[in-house]
Amino acid sequence: MRQKEGEMCNTKFPKPEEIPAGMAVTGTIEQNFTLLNGELLELDTVLQDVYSPISLNIPDKGLRQVRLGAYPLMNHQLAIEALGVAKRAFRSYEWKAKSVDYKISCAQIFLDEVVKSKDWIVKLLMWEIGKPLAECIAEFDRTLDYIRQTMLMLKKNHDAIAVEKSAGFAGKVMHTPVGVVVSSGPSNYPMYETYSLALPALLAGNCVLMKIPRYGALLHYYILEPLKNAFPKGVINAIYGKNEDTLNPIMRTAEINMLAYFGSSIFAEPLIFSHPRPYRLKKLLGLEAKNPAIVLNKVDLATTAKELVLGALAFNGQRCAAVKIIFADEKIHDELIELLRKEIENVKVGMPWEDGVRITPIFDRNRILYLRTLLDEAVRKGAKNETDNSDKNEGSLFYPALLSGVTPKMRIFNEEQFGPIVPVIKFSKMQEVLEMIADSEFGQQISIFGNDSAQIAELAAKLQFEAGRVNINTKCQRGPDIFPFTGRKNSGLGELSIADTLREFTNHTVIAGKENDCTEYVLKNTI
Repeated sequence: MRQKEGEMCNTKFPKPEEIPAGMAVTGTIEQNFTLLNGELLELDTVLQDVYSPISLNIPDKGLRQVRLGAYPLMNHQLAIEALGVAKRAFRSYEWKAKSVDYKISCAQIFLDEVVKSKDWIVKLLMWEIGKPLAECIAEFDRTLDYIRQTMLMLKKNHDAIAVEKSAGFAGKVMHTPVGVVVSSGPSNYPMYETYSLALPALLAGNCVLMKIPRYGALLHYYILEPLKNAFPKGVINAIYGKNEDTLNPIMRTAEINMLAYFGSSIFAEPLIFSHPRPYRLKKLLGLEAKNPAIVLNKVDLATTAKELVLGALAFNGQRCAAVKIIFADEKIHDELIELLRKEIENVKVGMPWEDGVRITPIFDRNRILYLRTLLDEAVRKGAKNETDNSDKNEGSLFYPALLSGVTPKMRIFNEEQFGPIVPVIKFSKMQEVLEMIADSEFGQQISIFGNDSAQIAELAAKLQFEAGRVNINTKCQRGPDIFPFTGRKNSGLGELSIADTLREFTNHTVIAGKENDCTEYVLKNTI
């Protein structure tokens, strides 16, 4: 059914009294400040209303969106002011030249303070972006664990710096900060991706302009004060608002040294080319992906179907590392379709606080129109919707769809759906699949499912050149964080892991001289 706001019907959305104890939001957050130059600075600016993707079923009134509060929309003058603050903080040596132990102590203060607001942050994650409660808790815990591991890695890297001697010279390789960094995380992981960029950048000695995601903005209300209390003034500043009003103007100054951006290339590209000297801009990018799964003819189909549906539909498929397209050998195609259909029909649809829920309200309602467009276009061109749930869709809920008969002529084949549509392509020759993957604009991850180890090994040996990660009998995913998370082609640039992220936020500087007492003294007394 196409549910309209205010229209009553049988609905998955709850009445106010049906929300479990402790899960409801009470009051609103009317935030009119940002973190700037070590202060929670009140701003005289327009506020952006924040509505939850979760609606309430109000008797006699129908569905009503829940207003959660508002956050400030900064303009270019405020953005330029923040840039000036970060630039002065970096030039002052009050942060970049501090010891590793001091930087780690600041990060520890931050962790000790932010954990006190865990319950509020988790609840806002759930209500702002519709993420299942268990995943919200996992995102919070993973964020803090990532920062802790980064602190340990920073200490390990520093302790490993040693004087090297060769050909009459002595020297050591230092890890020095890049400078002023713009870091911007995405809305689907507004805590983890935001702070797994900003905190390593800080610990590496940079000064950071942290862009707050559009969706998932209010939860940072509880994080800005811990940042203020933990770090010296000016080394980290928060920017709210549209890219064209904030990030684009500061990029045009040519004074940004690095862009760390997770999101869409539609927004990343204008930022990069706003910089007058883009060749001088260091970049760490996590962009779109169209991760394929290849199902071979010798395979445990029941187990594979479960893993594929989990990989494609966890949190509505709103993950860059989700399985976005499935290539199925013609010998097992029909059976796989039937198993996938049954698995998808058993996927729980509901509110984020419900146990075992996987399909929840979608935070960006424009995405629903896009998904509908992709689905309709594929069916019009010959694909079959094996799980036609269109009559169940209501408001921000979009039920999962399984598409068979997908061809390269359909948009769903080429575009990242970032939502609960599972397209399947039948193939007869592996060479056809290899060519389609090689021709794809994306190259983040690939999953291979099969029982023939030799066949998988041969295939993995070829596919390693097409993507940043090849998964064996498991879904695509970022973790564990000891592995580099990266992409080829249009899917990204640079690498993320506990070790790699710190390296991305630093440059190598060599301090060296001829072997003598002066060189020895200098090398001994540089941190």
